Amino acid sequence: MGNNKLNGSLRILVADAHPFFASGLLTALRPFMGRVTQNIQVVPELNENLVKAANEQHFHLCILGLSCSDPSIVPILEQIKAQNPQLLILVLASIPDPRFMRTLFRAGIDGFILKTCNSEELGRAVSRVLAGEAYFSKELSLFKAPDSHQNGIPVQPHSISNALTKREMDVFKRLGKAVPSAQIAEELGISVLTVKIHRRNIMNKLQLTSQAAIVKYFYEAEGSNLA
Repeated sequence: MGNNKLNGSLRILVADAHPFFASGLLTALRPFMGRVTQNIQVVPELNENLVKAANEQHFHLCILGLSCSDPSIVPILEQIKAQNPQLLILVLASIPDPRFMRTLFRAGIDGFILKTCNSEELGRAVSRVLAGEAYFSKELSLFKAPDSHQNGIPVQPHSISNALTKREMDVFKRLGKAVPSAQIAEELGISVLTVKIHRRNIMNKLQLTSQAAIVKYFYEAEGSNLA
């Protein structure tokens, strides 16, 4: 992310059970965010109070700190997303648990990084999520323990390949792994605008509404076959 700052009227909700972590997070974000730090609210409880806080004003981004793979956060995230579908959620976790990562993406998160990341990666993750792209750290993988069923129904490995063209499939595989658009363009020898057009067509064909939904669809329906 370099020295670029995230400017404008940006409202961020920070949620973590440890106040010291929240304070450190704000300090790490400040070099990247210029004057928007005054629009940050901190919630120490990862429960219904977080849902209430998310509903009280229109936040653009929620940064959620997790110390363990606690499944109790999943219904909270689902409730927040149901009531605030435009709210972007970036998770900072202590443990790289692929299965839990997939569960969180299924619940609607937009990014997943580890609390051990440096401030540069934190800024990059925030920037990418705010730009509408999914993000997870390069050293992490959603596919170390892939799901073989979706909602109890066996995955149909050829359904996506039948719906998409070859080039759309090339783009889809990379979008599913949260590769940034600029890198996809370079790898495939096409323009960033063309990548965005392919992404729009993929979303239309698969009836998806966001980059994070593409990641979710990729690992749920095809991850074990296309990773």
